[in-house]
Amino acid sequence: MAMAEGISMTDDATNHRADSFETETDTEIQDDSPTNARSFKSWLSKIDPTKIGLLGFLAIPGWFIESAELLQIFALFFLLFLWPYIHPAIDSLLHGDSEARSDSTDGVDSGWLEWIIFYVIYVPTTFLNPLLMVQDAFQFAGSLIGYIRYKGAVPEADYKLKANYRLPVEGTWTVVNGGLTKENSHSWFPLTQRYAYDYVITDDKGQTHPDNASTAVEEYYCYNEPVLAPADGVVVDILDSDFESQHAGISHPLKRDIRGNYVTIQHASNEYSSLVHLVPGSIEVNIGDHVKQGQQIARCGHSGNSSEPHLHFQLQDSPTFETAAALPVQFNNIQINEPSHNKNKVERRSSRLPAEENTENKSQKERQELTEITAGQQITTHNHTETTKQANTDPHESISLPFRRVTTLLQRTGFGITVGALLTGISSLILTDLTITLLLSIGVIAGFTLWIALRLSEFVPRPGGLGLPLGIGLVALAWSAELLTGNLLLLVILTGFVLHVTVGEFDRKRLQSNF
Repeated sequence: MAMAEGISMTDDATNHRADSFETETDTEIQDDSPTNARSFKSWLSKIDPTKIGLLGFLAIPGWFIESAELLQIFALFFLLFLWPYIHPAIDSLLHGDSEARSDSTDGVDSGWLEWIIFYVIYVPTTFLNPLLMVQDAFQFAGSLIGYIRYKGAVPEADYKLKANYRLPVEGTWTVVNGGLTKENSHSWFPLTQRYAYDYVITDDKGQTHPDNASTAVEEYYCYNEPVLAPADGVVVDILDSDFESQHAGISHPLKRDIRGNYVTIQHASNEYSSLVHLVPGSIEVNIGDHVKQGQQIARCGHSGNSSEPHLHFQLQDSPTFETAAALPVQFNNIQINEPSHNKNKVERRSSRLPAEENTENKSQKERQELTEITAGQQITTHNHTETTKQANTDPHESISLPFRRVTTLLQRTGFGITVGALLTGISSLILTDLTITLLLSIGVIAGFTLWIALRLSEFVPRPGGLGLPLGIGLVALAWSAELLTGNLLLLVILTGFVLHVTVGEFDRKRLQSNF
């Protein structure tokens, strides 16, 4: 996942867009160059410099501890987070295109106006968004929590799930990202997205929208399509009010979460699904609601870190996205198709599946068997007239809503403390103490104002929504009272992370008792 543009959160979904995916795969198949050169090109095209950019976080101690100033040089690695905005040109070179690609800005048409919007407004606001910076850092650091939880033996492809899962969509969709092996994984690291999938709807040409269509989200086949519960369960987390860009190629610069709008459902003990990038205001369930497999819960959108409308879906072992470990999933009642525009691609990508899985004359009994899917496949969900029997997934009792609100509030407060301390530390390099206090106060006021506005609106309220401004406010008070110094800010950043993780682990263990 590209740090700025993926759920790979780097949502995300579409480091592999359906329309470009076909071209790149065909190039690989038809390349007549020597095997070693072709393998090198394939390896080079998979390099994600944004992960190397994580070395930039080593510079943080150098900003707060005088004796560690030498570490500040690692801040240069942060420049690699700009990779999502320059990789199309590199991609053209790797694939031998002599002409500039029409999607050189990932879906934005060429022209001065688009160039200004994309590189002058969108890139800086996305790259410098402190909420996304902290969430990405939490996500990568949270992978360590997952390894500790499993003592290093994190779930692998043969992991046995307690519930049976259907696709969270109806009809025929294309898998543009994801799989159960390292080679076709959505993103092998961070751990939370290891077995995630991205889905779109494509036409006979493998395109996600009609020829000559604009980049408006309504032009994409999957936009506003129903999103369904993959299994019976209880809703434990929601965001319904994040901003959504109205054009593909650009995610909203003021988004508050890399997932955008999402729903998290608990299906069994330590089994949660996360459905991501939903249309704002489309969520039809609330915290504590019991849902049935196949029940519509929202609509597919373009919110969060999204390069075009799609659905990001993943199973995880915790309600906390940043510290969860991904769980591999196979689906029942699906059929693997062979898209007419590229049979070779599907045959290669589905080589791990038995041959009979691709036939259309399967019996209903065979369709109930669990099927593995992977990027490049076109899949069809068969009619679920009868809900698949769930294994040990009937909740004994509803979620304690007051307790859930308290734990989520504490988690978001920890997140806010880290955001406030990071902003203070960076700002202290160029701003006066009074200006920093004013900046933090504006953030607090904006947070509380947004919370009040959302409570009065028709949007489903996010649990713990007050935690972010509360955490930033605590840092602002401590800074204005001169209780914080540069050397202590690093400790405060770590304190916010520890609070977020500790409450999340406590909440995960508490929710086990629901099943």
